[in-house]
Amino acid sequence: MLKEADLIEEWKKQDPFLLDAEGLQRFLDERIPKVLKEEEKEAKHKWELFFSMWERPVVYDQLGAAWADTVPGWLKSQILIERLIQVIKGEEGRATDAEVVAHLYTASLSRPLDRDWTEIYCKLATDVMKRARQGRNYEQIEKELGIRELTEYQVGLLNELKRDLWGAGIRASKDRRRERRGRVKNLYP
Repeated sequence: MLKEADLIEEWKKQDPFLLDAEGLQRFLDERIPKVLKEEEKEAKHKWELFFSMWERPVVYDQLGAAWADTVPGWLKSQILIERLIQVIKGEEGRATDAEVVAHLYTASLSRPLDRDWTEIYCKLATDVMKRARQGRNYEQIEKELGIRELTEYQVGLLNELKRDLWGAGIRASKDRRRERRGRVKNLYP
């Protein structure tokens, strides 16, 4: 959000020969609508992110979808908290750690995970548990599970999954909105 002083500085840099009231007024008349339009677009985008936080479904593993009802309540709450933090920070395009944990939770109940995904799951699960303040003795849990920092390869796998989960959630959200609009149109032709 530009402040009045920032606009004046921008004007001085653009046209130093028109440092009079008339030149400033012309500049402001041209620039302020652009600034307001940019701010309006940014605010609209933030609202869309905020609403998608509630509307976007959690994407569970397809094979493990039957286990979705067993995802712990604290994890579902943590997903909303992490999504809200994501909106506040203006981050988008990647699912949260809690969403990945929920996805891998359902995947792990439907089939064995390989070593890389098991390490990613254990690392993220303990990190999310710490943030949600679930359980105690995190150091002991990490020691018993042999949790260590993720390798570069594992971070790459994780980032790809986060992008995929985000995309799948956004697509499902748009489909739901489209379906809702269609139902409303059919009610009021």
